[in-house]
Amino acid sequence: MFSVRFVVVVVAGVAGCLALSGESTADRSGATCPMSHVHYASFPGEPSNLKPLPWIATAPGGSLRAYLFFYPNTSWDRQHLLGARIFTIRKPRDVNPKVLWSTRLHGYALKLQMQGQRLDAAGSFSTTWRGFGDYPSYVQVPAPGCWRVTVTTGPVSGSVVFSATD
Repeated sequence: MFSVRFVVVVVAGVAGCLALSGESTADRSGATCPMSHVHYASFPGEPSNLKPLPWIATAPGGSLRAYLFFYPNTSWDRQHLLGARIFTIRKPRDVNPKVLWSTRLHGYALKLQMQGQRLDAAGSFSTTWRGFGDYPSYVQVPAPGCWRVTVTTGPVSGSVVFSATD
């Protein structure tokens, strides 16, 4: 017969292995999405027209910022939710998922390549936007779920994660 102490040690060991692998049972079941952190305070030194907009930074290193133009028209903004959310393009809305990607790192190009990869099921999208350090775009997520959006311009690249809803 197993003792309670043995069961606790086994459970703790399994939890530790899952933590070391970077995966939790919630992640494997699709119950969570590692959404990017939304900042509601203005970024130091940004132009005045961007100051009222929530923004997220790409990982790793924050090489690009994504200004969320659609956020002020949502309950997410009013509630100051910390996880990045976005609408899909499946349902017509009065709000477009407009995002301004901005970088000041050397080497950025005239085009920004955007690639979306669904993390909790099959799915992807890809598009290109023009700009020069600032790239106005629409993040056109095709279905609800957890989406990693990777943007690249020249050698500058980074990713954000959105939870998408209809």
